[in-house]
Amino acid sequence: MKLGLSSTRFFPIPRRKRWKGSTLPNPKPHLTWDAIRTSLEVLNGAADVCGPLKSATGAIIALCNIVDRVAACDSKTEQLAFRTVTVLDTIYNSIPEQETIPSHLIQSIAQFELVVNEIITEIELTANTRQITRVLRLRRTESKLVEFTERLDSTAEAFMIKNTTLHTMSLARIEDKVKTVSSVATALEHSNTLLHDQVKSLQLTVVFLA
Repeated sequence: MKLGLSSTRFFPIPRRKRWKGSTLPNPKPHLTWDAIRTSLEVLNGAADVCGPLKSATGAIIALCNIVDRVAACDSKTEQLAFRTVTVLDTIYNSIPEQETIPSHLIQSIAQFELVVNEIITEIELTANTRQITRVLRLRRTESKLVEFTERLDSTAEAFMIKNTTLHTMSLARIEDKVKTVSSVATALEHSNTLLHDQVKSLQLTVVFLA
């Protein structure tokens, strides 16, 4: 499967620091929802050749639309939605340009989309409940938001660990090939030296016999 996407970042998101607890930074000073939605739409169109990436992007677009229109969504919900965008940004920028997408990356995208769809279901469930029920469910809702944040972080970290491991293995294979080529070059150089000595010895023998 060839992706063929540009290496340009779709989301101008600063590299995320590891935050303690469940508190996430407020994304508004850095990026507006309109800018996020525009970037997602562009990525969604560019990802036609990669079904899993297009599907995950579509799920995040749906999540952002819900967050934008549902009055029940608070800042924590917005931050959670923004976190899904940062994870997508990490995955997208790890896709090798003009190369076959690794199977582990396809699996990571599918797992990520599963979490996003669960977030959508939870937000819609909260939005469709009565006000008094919503208040009673507040503690559970906050607990679910924390759980989703942790799962998103775990998904991103597992992906990065796997990606780094495969990259390290690839570098090790390249290093082995370089060592092999170097050994062959050394052997050839040694053979050339022996051949040169033999030719020189033969020349001396010819001169002596003459």
